[in-house]
Amino acid sequence: MSIKSITVFCGASLPSKAQEFITQTKILGQLLAKKDIRLVYGGSSVGLMGIVATSCIENGGDATGIIFKDLTSYEKEHALLTDYHIVDSLSERKILLNDLGDAYAILPGGVGTLDEFFEILVALQLGQHHKPIAILNSEHYYDGLIESLQHMVDHGFIEQDLLDIIIIEDNAHDLIEKLSKAKEIHIDFLALKAKQRDDTANKIHQLKQHGT
Repeated sequence: MSIKSITVFCGASLPSKAQEFITQTKILGQLLAKKDIRLVYGGSSVGLMGIVATSCIENGGDATGIIFKDLTSYEKEHALLTDYHIVDSLSERKILLNDLGDAYAILPGGVGTLDEFFEILVALQLGQHHKPIAILNSEHYYDGLIESLQHMVDHGFIEQDLLDIIIIEDNAHDLIEKLSKAKEIHIDFLALKAKQRDDTANKIHQLKQHGT
């Protein structure tokens, strides 16, 4: 698989304790430019979104922004983008963000970033795409999310294979290095889920028989 573009999901805010987030986001933008990988993102000029785009562009890279028209006054469209789309709905924005990227990188962000992450994770589980996914866990920001996902695995609600295919790194260098070389994901998660369900049902049946 040749990675020519990466869709980046991240926040349009800069929290007070964000210096390492800023540093890693700048590095990620630089690396995209250096590797000639197009940045696809939400189009904003503010927060981490603006930082990754500016870093990529200032280092000679290409950046495509897709912004929801109702957010233009808040997120402030980036004036230096190579390519820019203003769309009428969040659904349309998501479709373009998903279609234009060969892979996904999740940087620190809020509920919007989490919404985008879970949407692409569910789509992968359902076989609607086969693109690699990476999380930048800078300063342990996503430790809680990763622990929650493992908790779901431990209780049988998602498969370990789904969690294992997510690239998780604490720095932009390792994340881009692995993501740029990642292969398409062709795992039938629905079949795994069905097998897990059947195995559980068989165990329960055997326990009932043993109990009687």
